[in-house]
Amino acid sequence: KNKAGEEIKIFPDFVRRAIVKADDQLLHYIVEQQSPTHFQIYLDSPDFDKTKVAITNSLHQLWAVYDIPPPTYQFEQGLPPLGTNKLRRLRRLKF
Repeated sequence: KNKAGEEIKIFPDFVRRAIVKADDQLLHYIVEQQSPTHFQIYLDSPDFDKTKVAITNSLHQLWAVYDIPPPTYQFEQGLPPLGTNKLRRLRRLKF
């Protein structure tokens, strides 16, 4: 919801674009939306800390466009085990 209390839906492509444009050193990423207000973000980047800050800033800019309070983020270095499943860069977990 935005600050006026209106339900706002953000398309995954907007999140994807904000992440990809944040840092050109980013090699791979996976984002899991664990709740409406929390994202788990896995990063593969040679400079994890710089990429983490750049992505946080880029996502904050995205939320500001729609007047949405920013969610919380938890960053992990490296990608989770993928197994034989198709690579999905953005996943919304059931909540």
